[in-house]
Amino acid sequence: MDLIGKKKFDFIKNRKMAYIISVVIILVGLISIIFQGFNLGIDFAGGTLIQIRFDKPVSTTEVRNILSEFNLSQSTIQNLSENEFVIRTEKIDSEQRKEILLQKEITISIIAAVLTIIGYSLNNTIVILDRLRENIKFKTREPFENLINMSINQSLSRTINTALTTIIPILTLYFFGGNILSDFALALFIGMVAGTYSSIFIASPLLIEWNKIFKIYQKGTKTTRKKGKK
Repeated sequence: MDLIGKKKFDFIKNRKMAYIISVVIILVGLISIIFQGFNLGIDFAGGTLIQIRFDKPVSTTEVRNILSEFNLSQSTIQNLSENEFVIRTEKIDSEQRKEILLQKEITISIIAAVLTIIGYSLNNTIVILDRLRENIKFKTREPFENLINMSINQSLSRTINTALTTIIPILTLYFFGGNILSDFALALFIGMVAGTYSSIFIASPLLIEWNKIFKIYQKGTKTTRKKGKK
């Protein structure tokens, strides 16, 4: 399915703006990590995880009052429903824990989502660069910037289709998968958007800067690398 048609977009023209946006996002993430740290899940922080269900609706305050009788008032309480809770007791004092940007824990599911997204992002980038390789062979008189822009546009429909067919089930998991799958789905969603963005606006345009330094491609030649003198 071709969602773009014959439209052509100039991704290279505004690549510096994409660089700035990416740097800002990275800096925000680094600042959050440095000053707020990670909200580690029980897989990494240790402690005990208990899921309990009451016969009648109970408030979070009532559950915490009961825990306070056992010196566990600082435990983390997650409300799954009116009468079902997940309680986590940690080895460290919860006062030492700091709030993070999205209030999401770093768990095994999040790590799995990150690894999955790395694969998707690499695959998108490889598709675009493979198209660039083919264009370099047959369009040797085109400027390198034009070849990259052409390659991105030729792969754009495929990239968008792949992202959409993946994001739709991810959103289904997020809204209907319950608390267990919501964090996993959120990590996948953010990763899919970031991976698609980086493949189009970052990875490919960075080749222009790379080529300016190493002169791998030269307009009007049939080779992509300069030959040394014999």
